[in-house]
Amino acid sequence: MGYHRVLFTDLNSEDANREKVFLVCYVVRIGPLKDTSLTDSNQSQSSGSGTSDVRRAYGVAVLDITAMLKSSRNNDEDQFMSFLACDNNKDNLDNTLKKLIFSLPARQFSGPGVFVGLTFHTGNCHGDTISSLRTNTLVARKMGFPEIILPADVRNDLYVTLVSGDFTSGKNIQVTVQVCNTSGKVLEDVVRIGVGVDAQNRYDSLVYYHEDKPRWCETFKLAIDIDEFKASHLKITYRHRSSSENKTKENPFGLKNKSDKPFGLSFIKLMQK
Repeated sequence: MGYHRVLFTDLNSEDANREKVFLVCYVVRIGPLKDTSLTDSNQSQSSGSGTSDVRRAYGVAVLDITAMLKSSRNNDEDQFMSFLACDNNKDNLDNTLKKLIFSLPARQFSGPGVFVGLTFHTGNCHGDTISSLRTNTLVARKMGFPEIILPADVRNDLYVTLVSGDFTSGKNIQVTVQVCNTSGKVLEDVVRIGVGVDAQNRYDSLVYYHEDKPRWCETFKLAIDIDEFKASHLKITYRHRSSSENKTKENPFGLKNKSDKPFGLSFIKLMQK
């Protein structure tokens, strides 16, 4: 995986005094909807590349940093994040996170996991402080406002959370969210799924295999100028992802037949008033 560095900013005394604070890592697999065995390799090659872009929930890693955050003491040793895979690759990330937190006392330093190094910086962490860090360190800002808001710190962040769905028919459901203006034109490069990732034109949800009541709990950010809020809306399409899709340049969504095309459409204004 290599080394990835991120700086979480704007943590205040209220955050440090919370009953519990966890560092959470969601693991998502991007690839075919179903794993293919070696015996199916010839068939897969003859039928096309298949669903190579489906996002599937793989597992969750968690580290309790409550004590470390209260003491703000740096430890040179790497910390172990306990990992729990999603049950049969079907359980959602939200439930897996709750299971892992509940079982943390018995799972410390045992089983699979992820090692991370933690360093705490106290005081103001702006401008020169951030610049002095390594150039490959990403900055993750708090979903909210810090205790001290600088005059030049302008933030009009808009976050969207896909919570859950309840469908009477259709499984392997993928939800695609796009931002459109009053003419229906899709706004490009406005969807941000996290720091260090290029802006995208749309957001594709996780796909839960053979699940007609998926629970996503996925949050992403819309980087839109505040003047465009009232004139924009979210276009949400729903489609069934088949394990035998063949994604090509002429067929970017990998639609094999009519059943693979969007079976539903929703929209919601970004601002109700």
